[in-house]
Amino acid sequence: EEGRKSTDAIRRDIESYNARWPSRRATIRGDVRLSEKAANHSYTASFEHTYYVENAARGEWINGAVAVDLQITIDEKGIPRIVSMKQKTLRKDKGTMQKR
Repeated sequence: EEGRKSTDAIRRDIESYNARWPSRRATIRGDVRLSEKAANHSYTASFEHTYYVENAARGEWINGAVAVDLQITIDEKGIPRIVSMKQKTLRKDKGTMQKR
């Protein structure tokens, strides 16, 4: 939904997410499905990803799952690069942490 982003914009997004959610766990559920679109050049990968994030200082947590679709190309040096990532929210539960 956000369109094309520069590497710097992606880096800023990740740094902001990591600062907002300093405690994180993630797991790939099930198999990663990989298909070749163009021989030795273009692939798709898809999988389900569960996650749990929390910020004790703010007293917030999120527990959720997303479906992830990746488009991967192999450059002229043989290096794979993710060129597109789309996520669809499957489940998202939010809550507040109890005070001790």
